[in-house]
Amino acid sequence: MVRRCLILLFAVIFTVGCSPVTNSMQEGLGLRQRLLDSSGCEFDAVITANYTDCSYTFTLHCKANKAGDVSFSVEDPESISGITGTVSTTGGDLRFDDVILGFDTLADGLLSPVSTPWVFMKALRSGYLHSSQKSGDTTELIFDDTYRSETVRVCLQLGRDVLPEFCEVYWNGKRYLSMDVRNFVFL
Repeated sequence: MVRRCLILLFAVIFTVGCSPVTNSMQEGLGLRQRLLDSSGCEFDAVITANYTDCSYTFTLHCKANKAGDVSFSVEDPESISGITGTVSTTGGDLRFDDVILGFDTLADGLLSPVSTPWVFMKALRSGYLHSSQKSGDTTELIFDDTYRSETVRVCLQLGRDVLPEFCEVYWNGKRYLSMDVRNFVFL
């Protein structure tokens, strides 16, 4: 009798901690699967980089391929409009006036703002989905990932259509990059 009670007690203890996947978690995993099954995606990104002494905002039109590489063209501000580039796991390059300049995705120990769309795609494609929460029509997902052995956290908001609308990027625990995601479509 005692043995049966112990077996029942252990069964209850081990199953109480196991909860079913939440609806918001399913939305996040479903979005990931749609992305991985597609040829890529396209979106507009309004990126804000907040540093202690200044803030910059610019708009990119981005296209991610099946491998997760992100090509972009600068739309705004007008002074740098037309500059294009690509960011991948190996780094990035900028193109203007038929000149290609290679750049590192890290500058002064921080992620470069132009790498934000790539970090967002990397986390969505392969980051650990740490948590999810649904609030009204918005789903919030938190992805944990690494880049160059450093911790990256991407907090992503999905809209009513279960497509990305906004994300914040934390590099080593500090948030200084955010991105409004607009016109997101799968290819």
